[in-house]
Amino acid sequence: MAALNAICCNPDMAAKHRRLVADGKPGKVALVAVMHKLLLLANVLLRAARLWTLGAGGQRKTPLGPRCLRQPPAERGRRPWTRR
Repeated sequence: MAALNAICCNPDMAAKHRRLVADGKPGKVALVAVMHKLLLLANVLLRAARLWTLGAGGQRKTPLGPRCLRQPPAERGRRPWTRR
């Protein structure tokens, strides 16, 4: 769930996921790559005893919240984790 949230809210993780999917990787493989990147980031932050910061400028590039909540209800599609 943390990786799904990171793809929606973190511009770096979303860019990595988009790049992997564009390169032809299946969605779950790209999701696992984001999970791996999150684990590595958490390990580095704990080892260095520092907090995570948003980036150099400290400005968010995308609005907060999952993609499905940013769209009007009429434009929402089927959520990928639900069954038909």
